Amino acid sequence: MDARNELNLDLNVGLLGFGFKTKHGFFTFSSQLRTNVQFGIPKDILHFVAEGNIDENGQGRNLTLIDQDLLSAQAYAECGIGYGLNVNEKLTVGARFKLLLGLANINTTNTHIDLSTDPNLNSLAINMDYRVRMSAPVRLSVVGDTALNFEFVKEMPNNYGFAVDLGAQYKITDKLSVAASILDLGKIHWVDNPVELHQKEGTGNITFGGLEWESMFSNGVYNEDFFSLLADSIVHELTQYEIDTLASDYWDAVPWRMNLSATYDFNRVLSASLMYRGERNKFNYYQSLTAGFNINLWDWMEIMACKTVNNFNDWINPGIGVNLSLFKSLQFYTMFDYVSDMYLVDGKSFRFFFGMNLVFGHERKAKKSTNADRYLIPQQKADE
Repeated sequence: MDARNELNLDLNVGLLGFGFKTKHGFFTFSSQLRTNVQFGIPKDILHFVAEGNIDENGQGRNLTLIDQDLLSAQAYAECGIGYGLNVNEKLTVGARFKLLLGLANINTTNTHIDLSTDPNLNSLAINMDYRVRMSAPVRLSVVGDTALNFEFVKEMPNNYGFAVDLGAQYKITDKLSVAASILDLGKIHWVDNPVELHQKEGTGNITFGGLEWESMFSNGVYNEDFFSLLADSIVHELTQYEIDTLASDYWDAVPWRMNLSATYDFNRVLSASLMYRGERNKFNYYQSLTAGFNINLWDWMEIMACKTVNNFNDWINPGIGVNLSLFKSLQFYTMFDYVSDMYLVDGKSFRFFFGMNLVFGHERKAKKSTNADRYLIPQQKADE
């Protein structure tokens, strides 16, 4: 494992989308609900769970279990309108402006947990420092010393933001084309019920000196309340926090992506492509390079095969896909990425796509050409 590992979730639910052509381009409209979650898993925590806090010489040691942000999650609605322009026969450019409405956001900042063991193994000490920032349709308050009270707010969110998509495609030859895009470049302003949860001043340092035999047994009789009291004491130490309900509003960026691709059409049946993909989330920048082939067996069936390299260190990630077009109006597609990782014990990544498109309209009948048309000089074609 790396020093820092993550579980990432991106969930997009399309609500409504449509587009229509103009004389020189096309308009698009789209709306969807989106959720982005990143959860950090530091390697030192797993080492501590698996190997304990004693070194190879039987001595205590100092461990930095967490020295990074642990969680970033946000849910928002997106509504976008875009326009693509055919500049000429070779170049097409496009842009989409998107209005974002934030529904909920939570993230950690400056999270730090140290664990140290006395060299003589007499005591164990934990030092914690954490801050959790949140904006959601709930009001939080502390009841007593540690209990959190949630009060849901039935109001329209006021967390507005924006994002833009930019893209371009250029046909170098009739067979070779290249494209580039940057997507979801934007932020959301979180103003609804912003709160910050952090530990109380002077807390966060816990020392455990072992179990007292006298407390566990009294006159040779086991004290049934011992572990219950011990658990209550530990929970009390770990939950010495307070909530700042006067926390100021804040901006938070949404994950953005970049794509660079090239496609070569050998003929009407076979094409090849190469794509670089980068994604920047709250914690890291991920990148991948994918090479693929597309075979159009019939007008109604295509199959795809690809291989992906992740972060230029994970090399064996094949993928497959099938696209079926039935009755010229109903299209199904499904794709599996990282097929080699389907054995979950060794798997690092797995992606599955499934979708359906409905196509309405009819094909335009092209004008029949003659052999003479193929040899018309450009000016003659322009006049025609």
